[in-house]
Amino acid sequence: MKPENVRFGPFIRTRRKEADATLQDVTEAIGISVSMLNDIEHGRRRPFEADKIKSFCKYLELDAVDEAELYDKEARENRKVPSDLVDTFLYSEVGTLCRKAIRMTDRGEATEGDWQEFLGIIENRVQ
Repeated sequence: MKPENVRFGPFIRTRRKEADATLQDVTEAIGISVSMLNDIEHGRRRPFEADKIKSFCKYLELDAVDEAELYDKEARENRKVPSDLVDTFLYSEVGTLCRKAIRMTDRGEATEGDWQEFLGIIENRVQ
């Protein structure tokens, strides 16, 4: 299975096990019950919210890439804007531009190649 297709629960279970952390360790660190974490890991409950994602990532010392992936997986499963992007996406001029560009993509006026070119320009500038 492609990494981007792994759901929230299996993703956090894998990261927890890679860190050699028990369910109890993680639940004490992020403030949820063992049964809740176990249910989330097995897809029986929805992903936890942004504050718990932040605590989970901090406790397991996950990098920014894994943290962003968790926000995206949580958002996909809850069908919403990723929690770490809400303010920017909904309440800033950049968000207005993003929404316009996404709508242009939906209409077929912008392509994946356009997005890759745009991101390449920014990534080159940042480096």
